[in-house]
This record gives sequence, structure tokens and C-alpha cells, in this order.
Amino acid sequence: MTAGLASPVAAATSAQITVRADRPIAALDQHAIGVNTYLSNPNLTNAAVPGLLRQAGLRRLVFNGGPISDLYHWADGSLSPDPDIAEHPSDYAALPPQFTFDQFATVARSAGAEMMVHVNYGTGTPAEAAAWVHYANQVQGYGVRDWEIGEEVYLNGYFEDMNFEPDAHADRSPQAYATNVVAYSQAMKAVDPRIRIGVGLFVVGPDPSPFRDWNETVLSIAGQAIDFVDLHWYPSSFIGSAPADLLAAAEYAIPAILPDTRAMVDEYAGPETAIMIGETNSATVAGPDQIAPFNALFLAAHSLSLLANGAESVDVWALHNWSFPTGDLGLLASGCASTGCEVADDTPYPSYFGVQLATEVAGRGGTLLQTASTDDSVLAYASRRPDGRIAVLLVNTDPTRAHRVQLDIAGQKIGRGTTVHSFQPGDSGLRSHHDNAPIGSSRMLPAYSVTVLKTTASA
Repeated sequence: MTAGLASPVAAATSAQITVRADRPIAALDQHAIGVNTYLSNPNLTNAAVPGLLRQAGLRRLVFNGGPISDLYHWADGSLSPDPDIAEHPSDYAALPPQFTFDQFATVARSAGAEMMVHVNYGTGTPAEAAAWVHYANQVQGYGVRDWEIGEEVYLNGYFEDMNFEPDAHADRSPQAYATNVVAYSQAMKAVDPRIRIGVGLFVVGPDPSPFRDWNETVLSIAGQAIDFVDLHWYPSSFIGSAPADLLAAAEYAIPAILPDTRAMVDEYAGPETAIMIGETNSATVAGPDQIAPFNALFLAAHSLSLLANGAESVDVWALHNWSFPTGDLGLLASGCASTGCEVADDTPYPSYFGVQLATEVAGRGGTLLQTASTDDSVLAYASRRPDGRIAVLLVNTDPTRAHRVQLDIAGQKIGRGTTVHSFQPGDSGLRSHHDNAPIGSSRMLPAYSVTVLKTTASA
């Protein structure tokens, strides 16, 4: 099929997209875009999964059970009783793990993905976490680099009406968490000094708040014992669920928050401490928008904006989730569950294709480049890939009108020939084609679409 054809009823406007090939803004990790594997969903071990991960360009898998991460004992897969069952939305201990750590690692290796692991802070010990590192990296040789202490520990009930994560410690303060993180880090790095240790932090702005105080307290105590911080980017929690607002947040909210977080981390932990986006999606509870084309636009734009503004990596929530019952936060469908039946197991939702297009630009390393758009409805991101090709991702956020764009690749001579990949409403997969026109040719972006343009040879 041919990409870039506008609906005949859509009125076209024009936009100038400028890519400064001579102005790099961020180096890209080779595993910059990944996905969480929800421990309570059984579909990870399906035969089709490694191929779907490779096809999407997902180079990083996160072993994450959500709340049960802080009940989970890796050696036998058991869960501790939930210490705060009366306060939590459900009995987390009734959500048993559906795959083992070794099964997770087998899938990751088959897909060519690196691994990140959340260790049990809520009901675990430093010794248990250190034994996990020993098993993973010395016994099995998995080479797991990134290990986070707990899962969203800041939601452990220390703040009133924010008790969602299991924590059996008598002291749930940020001081206690940070002190314990130091002990975890020392025990785990004694086993393998090559690993990186991380902590989860609140997403906060520059204004004073109790949540910012939590972050600063944790960093002031544990900053020299950690190698990364993990932010969970769910902008609907502070700007609402309107699709137009969520898409616009890629351009105004992310640049307002991440640089400030970078400055905070630099102050307490140092500039070498990475910022990861350990979870992101357009909602925390799925509705129809999360299985609609909107989510492809959201994940494509937000993944690249987060990387452009200082994140080392972005991990989507989740590879598989569940229906709720009118939506799903998974990239792939989960078939039948207690909440009802979806489409067949592992059927890609639009969000999958949005991520696939983002990895065409940022999933294999390279360098993000400065870009600008004269049309507020067209979001633009670009990279120089490791093979030297220029890749540009364009998101038309206008749900009703096609927009015409003219690209200018400044600072580098570009030859003829362009590879085009795109996704728009009604598609069941990516549209792809090659043409002989230069990447700077005038092109039409369909309404509510994501398009990637790549030079066909090294530039």
C-alpha cells in the first residue's frame, strides 16, 4: 500500500519541517525503547512473542509485576501476604506470577533484548536481592545490568490516600527507603560491581511540594549509591484524559519537567546518573482510547520527546496487560480473561505500531537531531541512525484534516530516495514503500497519522 494519501474530504494545510543535521541534541542508547512484561499476565511465553518484539524494534524488556514486585520472591516464584491488604484496591497476593524469571530471560535473549529487573523491596531483603544478581549474572550468565529497588515505593502509604504499593517496613519514610537502598546497593554490587542500581521517583515540576521533598530526600541519602532514577510518565494523571491535551503534552509538559529533574539528579547524584522512563502510557486505567489510533500517536510522540529531553530510555507499559473491559494498556491483546474476551492473543493494537515507528527513529542507537515545525498540529522528531541515514518521524495530531509538509534537512547534503512507513486510522499494520523522491519533497500527512521518512542511503 502507498503511504501518505489524504482523505478526499480532508482539507490540507502546509507546514515547514526543519531538521538540523548539524545540531545533535541527544545520543541514543542502543536499547532506548523497551517494554514492561507484566508478571501476572501469562502471554509472554507465547511462541509469537519474540518475533513480535523484534519486529517492533523493542530492545529492552522489564521484569515488572506492578505491586506484586514487592511481594515476589524470585527463587521459588512465591508471593508474601500483602501487608496492607485492607488498604489496597485488591488483594495483590491473589495475582500469582504467570512466568518465571528464567522464562522471561529466555524470551529476552530470543528477542535480542537487554533486561531490567525490579527487586522485592516491600517484603524482601538485600541478601535476597544479592542472591538474585548472583543467579542471574554468575550462574546463568544473563548479564542483567539494571536493577531497581522496589516498584513505585513512593506510593507505599507514607502519603495519606496514596497507599498502593506493598511495604512491610515499619518506617515508610523517604529517609528509611533511601537508607535501605544504600544497603541493597552495597549487597548487590558486592556480587557484581558492573550492575546499575536505580530508584523510582515522583514525576514533579520545579515548584515546592511534598513529592519533590520525597525525591530530594531519597537522592540526598542514596544518590551516591545509585546509577539511575526511574520516572513513570502517565501525563493523564495531571492534565486529564483529553486526547488533544495528551498529544500536546509531548511538546510542552515534557520539556518543562525533565530538564528540572535532570538538574535535581545532577545536584544530588551527579550528571552520570541516568534518567529512565520505566513506565509510560496515555492512561493508568485503560479505556477505548488506549486501543484506538490515538495511542499510536501518543506513544510515538512521547517516546521521542522523552528521549530528546534527557531520558536515557523509555519503557512502555506494557507488552500484555488485560482488558478493563473496554480497553487495554498492552501493545498486544491478551485474549480471554476474567474481564472478558478481546481479539486473539498477541494481536497488535495501534499502540504497537506507534512504538514500531518510534523505534525506526530511535530504537537502534544513533543521535537525535534538532527539529522544528511551523504547524502546531504536526510534531516532528529526527535522528541520524548508526548507518548514517536520516530518519524523521512526523505526527499529524489533527483528527480531521490532512496536513502537507515540506522537509528541509539543513547542514547535510541529502541524495534522492526515501523509505516511507506510516500508520493511520483504519490500518491493521504499517504501510511501507520506497520512492525516488528526496526526503525533502512535499508530502501529505493523513489526518491522525504517524509517518516515518528515511533516506535510503547513508547521508
